[in-house]
Amino acid sequence: MATSDTPRVLTEILDGDRLTLSQAARLLPASRGEGRRSPATLWRHGHDGAKAQDGNRVKLEMVKCGMSWCTSRAALERFVVALTCADTAATIPPRSPAARSRASAAASAKLQTMGA
Repeated sequence: MATSDTPRVLTEILDGDRLTLSQAARLLPASRGEGRRSPATLWRHGHDGAKAQDGNRVKLEMVKCGMSWCTSRAALERFVVALTCADTAATIPPRSPAARSRASAAASAKLQTMGA
């Protein structure tokens, strides 16, 4: 029976959405080249978290099930979405050449009015 302090991932696992870290690793592409992620990488993401572009750490939700660590598809999705949203929110789009030129002209005009 789930209580308010039961981790959401545990409730999902008990409802049948259980993935070992090895199974979850097969769902993700390798960070470099061909293949898949290592289960050890997912364990690190659950234990230490992954650093988002904004500097915050995002952790993969996982629980110890007997001798192995487990997560769920939903927890994996939340982890990837949290990293993606954190990275895209921190990205500032570059200014166009015209915008840079206008900003430069405005800064020059301001400096001239200040006597510099």
